[in-house]
Amino acid sequence: MSIKKQRNDVSVVIVSYNTEKLLYNCIKSIYEQTSSLSFEVIVVDNNSSDNSTEVIAENFPDVKVIKLPENVGFGNASNLGADYANSKYVLFLNSDTILKNNAIKLFYDYFETHNKSNDIGAIGGLLIDENDEIIHSFGRFPKLSRDLVRMLKDRFYKTTRIFKRYVKTSNKTIESGFVDYITGADLFVPVEVFKRLGGFDKYFFMYFEESDLQLRMQKEGLKRMVVEGPSIIHLEGASFNKPKTNLKRIYYDRSMLHFYSKNLGFFSYCFLFFVKLMNIFSLRYTFKENIEYIKALRR
Repeated sequence: MSIKKQRNDVSVVIVSYNTEKLLYNCIKSIYEQTSSLSFEVIVVDNNSSDNSTEVIAENFPDVKVIKLPENVGFGNASNLGADYANSKYVLFLNSDTILKNNAIKLFYDYFETHNKSNDIGAIGGLLIDENDEIIHSFGRFPKLSRDLVRMLKDRFYKTTRIFKRYVKTSNKTIESGFVDYITGADLFVPVEVFKRLGGFDKYFFMYFEESDLQLRMQKEGLKRMVVEGPSIIHLEGASFNKPKTNLKRIYYDRSMLHFYSKNLGFFSYCFLFFVKLMNIFSLRYTFKENIEYIKALRR
């Protein structure tokens, strides 16, 4: 007779692609900081070419490692990790994060005590940088008028001292409360809710998958909340350490266009597509890169 394995309280799912050192520090912080609940760590490796999986096997033998034969993107890899989860909750955690306190237990306790009506879909914390400054942790759902204003600011004003100060402090306007979406860097979700909603949309290779999932939560009447207490450093962008590459531009804009096509209607999609095509006039990219960009947007 087979014995059914006891369910954990939380499964921590980490997607990694060539982040050996970051991943080691992330997992190390999980085991050092987490106590008073049962948990498991699941690493989904997107066919890394470094020694990520070997380092994990050598230093953290209890971690479940799923090594994929190809890079399937963040959303697909996260879905696979959630399929392996044997727990009540799943915490999607970026490999470039470091836990500074018993954050997982704090997330767990909050859900257990505040979700009696089963109307909370996800929670997250206010992420910090290495200087303890609050950084991007949540946001509003994409909307054409708002995104156009943001793109104009990014192009014309981001280098100004005033706008830099705004970007740095905008997340300090609330300490906790309801938000449109929580970033995928520390997204804590009941496994039942995640699976009922179908997980992340597989057509988002990278970016906007968490916004899309949480928009579906909103349509189901499920709240998303940023909560006080958990302390997590996010080395923002370190897990994708080429900030201005054409590939990153392609991933971001394709996902943004997919979000618009799926959720915001044909007119908004077409208008955004036209605006994105104007990017080919940016002097930041070569002629060859702009041709690659146009081809990628048309797929």
